[in-house]
Amino acid sequence: MRFLQFFAMFLTGAAVTHLLPRSQAFQDAKPKAPEWKSSAVIAVRKAGENEVGPGTRRVGVEIFKDEATGTWLFVSETGDIAVAPAK
Repeated sequence: MRFLQFFAMFLTGAAVTHLLPRSQAFQDAKPKAPEWKSSAVIAVRKAGENEVGPGTRRVGVEIFKDEATGTWLFVSETGDIAVAPAK
């Protein structure tokens, strides 16, 4: 009886594996790396700071476009990462 259960599970797994589309984990070609687009230095105000002045902190940001996922990637010099859909 256990053999039949095991065999049925094996056949089900084999059938599902062939019916599902291949995932990105099994791609033959390596995906293209995100393309660098621009960089910017952005003034970052603290809460309650009304104006940007000479004492305002500035952070460098690199901007990439990832064609494989259709997203923009923003990476700051402090290590923060943001992702937005590319339209």
